[in-house]
Amino acid sequence: MSRLGADAAQLEQLSGQLAVNATVIDEIVARATSLLEQAWWEGEDARIFREQWATGASQLVRLTAALRDASSLTARSAQQQREASQ
Repeated sequence: MSRLGADAAQLEQLSGQLAVNATVIDEIVARATSLLEQAWWEGEDARIFREQWATGASQLVRLTAALRDASSLTARSAQQQREASQ
C-alpha cells in the first residue's frame, strides 16, 4: 500500500530553513561584493578575479531565487496538507 500526504510541520520547517539559507547567501554575496568594490586592487589578477566573482555572484543570486521558490512551494504544500487533513 502506498502512502500519500505529508507532515505539514516538517514541510513548514523545511520552508523556513530554505528561506533562511537564501537570506544568508544573499548577505554573503552583498558583503563580499561590497568589500571587493572597496578594495584597492589593480592589475590583471584583479580584473580576472572581478570577472569570476561577477559570474559566481550571479549564480548565487539564481540559487537564492531557487531556494525561495522551493520555500514557497513547501509552504503551500504544508498549507494544502493542513486543509486536506481537516
